[in-house]
Amino acid sequence: MVQELRGLLPQDLVSYRQDYCDDLCLRRFLRARDHDLDRALEMLLACLDWRDDWRPEAIQGSEMKADLDMGKMYMHGFDREQRPVVIFRPGRDIDNGDSIRDKVRYYVFMLEHAIAKMEGGVEQMTWLVDLNGYRCGVLVLLLPHLAPGSHLLLLFLLSKVWGPQT
Repeated sequence: MVQELRGLLPQDLVSYRQDYCDDLCLRRFLRARDHDLDRALEMLLACLDWRDDWRPEAIQGSEMKADLDMGKMYMHGFDREQRPVVIFRPGRDIDNGDSIRDKVRYYVFMLEHAIAKMEGGVEQMTWLVDLNGYRCGVLVLLLPHLAPGSHLLLLFLLSKVWGPQT
């Protein structure tokens, strides 16, 4: 079915789109849509359009220095199943004047970084979420900007890590 899905893709895909659409990627889209080729293609094309708009592969760490220094999201090694461990601390997302688009770019950069560290068929990551100091508005504003079917295809194992009460 992977080759069938590949055959349905437009023939004029630019190189960075072709690189994204490897067999593992196509298999994930098929699995996410119960192996329905039309639905998988629709989801994949929407994801590719999102990637055209956001260009996650072009985001550089040097652009994210202020956000990285805040420590609001970072990768912290691997769990026993060799899944990347992402530490997410939305309470550290200080309003530093960044636009919503800049905030989303940071989170996309971090997710792409964790995904790039996955090896040997690993398709999941583990998240530890520290809600200490969390303000609801930060995530609510970001959710509409997440890629349709891209990062959401991954199974996120969420654990709440409550900070000390002060």
